[in-house]
Amino acid sequence: MLKEILQKLNRKQKISIVITADVIACLLALWGSFIIRYEKIIYPKLEYFNVAIVSVSLFIFSLLLFGVYKEVFRYIRTNSIYLIFKSFLVYAFIFSFIVIFIRIDGVPRSIGIIHPVLSFIIITLIRILAAYILSESQIKIKKYNLLIYGAGNAGSNYVASIGNSNEFNIIGFVDDKKDLENQTLNGYRIFHSSKIDLAIKKYGITHILLAMPYLGLAERVSIINRIKKFSAKIVSLPSIDDLALGKLKINEVNEIDINELLGRVEVESNSDLLSKNIQNQNILVSGAGGSIGRELCFQIIKKNPLNLIILDHNELSIFNIYNELEQIKVEKSLNVRIKPILCSILDEKSLSEIFKNNTVHTVYHAAAYKHVDMVERNIISGVKNNVFGTLNLCDLSEKYKVKNFILVSSDKAVNSTNIMGASKRISEMILASRHNSNNTVFSMVRFGNVLNSSGSVITLFRDQISKGGPVTVRDKKVTRYFMTIEEAATLVIQAGAMAKGGDIFILEMGKPINILDLAVRMIELSGMKVRNENNLSGDIEIEITELKSGEKMHEELFLGKNITKTLHPKILKADESKIQLETINKNLKELEYNILNNNISGTKDVIYKIITQ
Repeated sequence: MLKEILQKLNRKQKISIVITADVIACLLALWGSFIIRYEKIIYPKLEYFNVAIVSVSLFIFSLLLFGVYKEVFRYIRTNSIYLIFKSFLVYAFIFSFIVIFIRIDGVPRSIGIIHPVLSFIIITLIRILAAYILSESQIKIKKYNLLIYGAGNAGSNYVASIGNSNEFNIIGFVDDKKDLENQTLNGYRIFHSSKIDLAIKKYGITHILLAMPYLGLAERVSIINRIKKFSAKIVSLPSIDDLALGKLKINEVNEIDINELLGRVEVESNSDLLSKNIQNQNILVSGAGGSIGRELCFQIIKKNPLNLIILDHNELSIFNIYNELEQIKVEKSLNVRIKPILCSILDEKSLSEIFKNNTVHTVYHAAAYKHVDMVERNIISGVKNNVFGTLNLCDLSEKYKVKNFILVSSDKAVNSTNIMGASKRISEMILASRHNSNNTVFSMVRFGNVLNSSGSVITLFRDQISKGGPVTVRDKKVTRYFMTIEEAATLVIQAGAMAKGGDIFILEMGKPINILDLAVRMIELSGMKVRNENNLSGDIEIEITELKSGEKMHEELFLGKNITKTLHPKILKADESKIQLETINKNLKELEYNILNNNISGTKDVIYKIITQ
């Protein structure tokens, strides 16, 4: 009951209690000093009042002076005792000087030595006892037993930095080095990695911390793959970059990056390609507030453009990305001018003013409705935005002689079974039909899903797991390609820099991931088990649903087989048949007619006629 009451008190109330306790301890130590000096029980007398006032005043002053009351009371560390010791040195010097040389009536000079020593012993013991009692109460609410993978400096520093934790009970270390087995580090046993399963079972390990911030992604993935089968949540120390930039401290941990979960290793970027269409130029990014557009802006601003025009029709999105870019600009002392423009790509008149008033050199077109189910439910709006928004930007880019135009496309544009994918394919065809343009080099970059983008399956699964499930998977056999947002954005920029006109670039996405396997891995890395007919005591159930209208079992990246390599190992180039400009314009007029008349059936017919030509 008393512990619960103490835990509910605010900081000021706790400090008041501690100071009161220290005053009482000081007076008891003073009484004890007289008993030791006279070697018999001495009862407090009025003549000792003066020495009591002096003692208490100096006592509390010295503790305040060295910040003893700023310490967290439930912890007692070497540093805490050192602070108390320093404060008592000051107290002992002043108090003994007063008692021995200035003198206080009725107080023996030896009290000047005995009292500081006795006070230090009592105060230290009280704090050790209080920390022990409070830590005992904390142990009952600790939830996590932790193994630290990596018996090196990072792991050692982590243990030293967290001290007594409310959250984790540190059980020991795990390391791959055989000669470290059964040794100790900071008082904790080191287990060999081959026996990690025994340690997990014996000590009920709930979390495994990867304390190896220097390791590359490939090595981290290898370790994760070895330990992910255990029913323990895997977390990691911050990266060296995060520590250097002050974003995180050594005693903080991160959730395992989904990129590490999938084992995708990024290839180093080509600096020349990244800078070619950006440095000292004026750049326009449409859909700048979206997942890809936002990351494109982050990568672009690093390459020192003259002006960065960020365009989006969503006020909150453009507000957020503008503030983030301005912060980067200040931090990196950049001279780039950032122009936020709230505008729809369907507003041809407003777009024309933007191109007229700004000499745009490169356009990165990332504005599109991308969610298959949502576009399927809003066909007219989806096609109007994705197709005719692209057409507006292409027309204006040619008119105002924009040097480069790069379209962010999608794997769903290949052999489309849904309106969203078909609209992206038509956008590709609009660009491809202009391969002979004298004013603008048009190109497009096609890739699959990006990790952690808005509405992505990763985000959905994480949310479902946090709520206790179920995790919904469309079909046991469904697969998808995945890539990080950062990698996708840098590859889009590099691909655009290699364009000659009408190019279709395809990002190498690696092997497709089975979505059911992904769901299982995310559940397991969250420290939980899948609940099914073979494990009724599991934590999270996976519910198999059906593919929604227009969804494919497996996504494709290539329309044909004529694929060639480029300067970058992660960027391929497809040689696909190009539709004539006159033909696509004629088809677009027919499509526009059906859209203006809100003819959904006619719109769908024209769409599928265009993409099958």
